[in-house]
Amino acid sequence: MIIADFITLVSSRAGHNDPNALAALMESWQFFEMEYGSNPSVVHRVAKLVVTDAKFHPLLEKGARERGPWLRDAAGIIIRLNALSIDGDLDVGDSDKKLLKRCYSAILEVTSKMAPSG
Repeated sequence: MIIADFITLVSSRAGHNDPNALAALMESWQFFEMEYGSNPSVVHRVAKLVVTDAKFHPLLEKGARERGPWLRDAAGIIIRLNALSIDGDLDVGDSDKKLLKRCYSAILEVTSKMAPSG
């Protein structure tokens, strides 16, 4: 998985209501983590590059601000990044940590308002 490709895919799919497309991105992230599971510093470094990316960061800000439904569909990745931040494994600034926390809260807010579906 190349960081730029990952960010481009999230950016292009964030405006669409296709949960399967964003779920496929989570699957890609999982494969990435499995491949580098024996070297967590690589995972942490890539996660930092994703969070601080000049294209991805504004997307996170907009998602948190507007409670974008794409956050729900990308919840696995956002929650993972937030967990890395909470655990101290993500070497980012306080503003980035707060942003991830806001995204996490937005996901909870969006999903708590959803009607049950079969």
